[in-house]
Amino acid sequence: MFKRIDRKIFAVIGLFVTLGLVALVLFYSEREERNILAQNKRTLLNVLDTAHQGLRTLMLSGYGDTGQLYVESLESMEGLADFRVMRPDGSQAFLDNQRITQVNQKAGFEQFYPRERESNQEVLPATHSALQQAVTQGEIVEYYDATLSGDRLYTLLYPVKQEPACGKCHIPSQSVLGVIKLTTSLKQVDDEIAASRNLALVVLCLSVLLVMSIIGVFVRRALVPPIRRLTKAMEQAAAGDLSQRVAVPKQLELRNIADSFNTKIAELEATYLGLHQERNKLSTIILGAQEGMIASDAAGQVVLVNPAAEKLLGRNFARLVSDGMESIFNDPKWPQLLGRASTPDSPVVAQLLQQGKTLQIQLASIANEQGKLIGTAVLMRDITQEQALRNQLEHQSRTDALTGLYNRRFFDLNLEAEFRLAQRYHQPVSLVLFDIDHFKRFNDEHGHDQGDRVLQQVAERVKEAVRSVDILCRYGGEEFVIIMPGTSIELSRELTERIRLAVEALRVDGLQVTCSFGVAVAPHPAIATLDQLLKAADAAMYRAKEAGRNCVRSMP
Repeated sequence: MFKRIDRKIFAVIGLFVTLGLVALVLFYSEREERNILAQNKRTLLNVLDTAHQGLRTLMLSGYGDTGQLYVESLESMEGLADFRVMRPDGSQAFLDNQRITQVNQKAGFEQFYPRERESNQEVLPATHSALQQAVTQGEIVEYYDATLSGDRLYTLLYPVKQEPACGKCHIPSQSVLGVIKLTTSLKQVDDEIAASRNLALVVLCLSVLLVMSIIGVFVRRALVPPIRRLTKAMEQAAAGDLSQRVAVPKQLELRNIADSFNTKIAELEATYLGLHQERNKLSTIILGAQEGMIASDAAGQVVLVNPAAEKLLGRNFARLVSDGMESIFNDPKWPQLLGRASTPDSPVVAQLLQQGKTLQIQLASIANEQGKLIGTAVLMRDITQEQALRNQLEHQSRTDALTGLYNRRFFDLNLEAEFRLAQRYHQPVSLVLFDIDHFKRFNDEHGHDQGDRVLQQVAERVKEAVRSVDILCRYGGEEFVIIMPGTSIELSRELTERIRLAVEALRVDGLQVTCSFGVAVAPHPAIATLDQLLKAADAAMYRAKEAGRNCVRSMP
């Protein structure tokens, strides 16, 4: 029924117009209802004010015994369903001698004649919520109920507050002396509201028919034909025919739409040709790249694999597609890395082991302009040789080429760190500085090759003797140094003596080798800086030489 565009436009516009008119009619009907009810309430409040003033005048004039006659005269007013005066407990006033007796006793004489007939009628229960609210808060209270026939009733409870002059007859502590109850039927009001609604409904129907007729004529004659032509052109363009153009109609709005369509379709055609060229370039780059490239869609399905990736992973495109994104790499770290890159703002760079090769990967999620995840991309390259060279360079940067021990640079960094820890936590760190006795003689008498072998053998023997926590370094030339973390001066002397004995037992090509050792420790009252610690160990070593060499001396 609504496949034709004119019918769709007519239905949509008609629906919105109808909804607008209905909302407008409902608004004004509701407003009219509120106005009628408000006017009715104002009228009743005027009646209550008049009744209250009349009762007040009677009471203050000393004619309280005629109150019931006054109330009965008001009950006959047209439109009132009920009019009574209650005490705070809900019983009807002016029907018994309770108040007359209290007033006569207080006056000391018979100020008012007692009633010959008494009755006690309950107008509202004392527990009635509206009555309690009127008595306790001293405010006018309203509520609705209904008759057995279904007509609505509207009731106002008007509290009668005590005034200074009321103390002659009433207890001064009472803030509310009684409550005037006025009930009126809302049948006439409801009839007026219903009539107003019916009239509004008739106006609504006529307005809808008139508006729909005008819209129908306009849509069929002025709007539908050019829209149909534009829709057909857009459908053909969506099918891939970007050569579509539409004739420009006379209507200004439709003319702007047609001009915009022709301009955009021309731009789209140019963009499509440009994208086609760029796609060819991108395909050339991806297929010819040395780095491996793999991409997946939002569901984790592999959709792109270049030849470099197939070569690095040893699997073809079909195998990688069947394995899925989660099984691209065998490294156990891969699933965790894939989870870390679940958002576009968290790209991941890592190294993975794959079939004996070290691969550096760059992993990132891909999102569209709205921030929605549309896939994941992985860029990988083989860095096995680079990693081996980097490890070799790193090893060379911190080790001595001749002895294989840590070099001076490594020593400086670690000594500074251990010295700071010793100062911060007040734990000792010992420094042992030693060199080979008469090393120049080995070079002069037996050649530099012999001297190199002595250095290598001494380094190997001391390396076997030190603890795993100690740091043994070649300090320079024939000098060596040992960092002993957490070691007191007494323990470091004991350990150094054991090292001295191990070196003393060493024979290099039949030649005996000995060393002189100097030991210093920090923290110490005489040592406040790293330079002072080095000088203390150096001074202790020279005392060992002065003592005849092949011995251990420590700082005072």
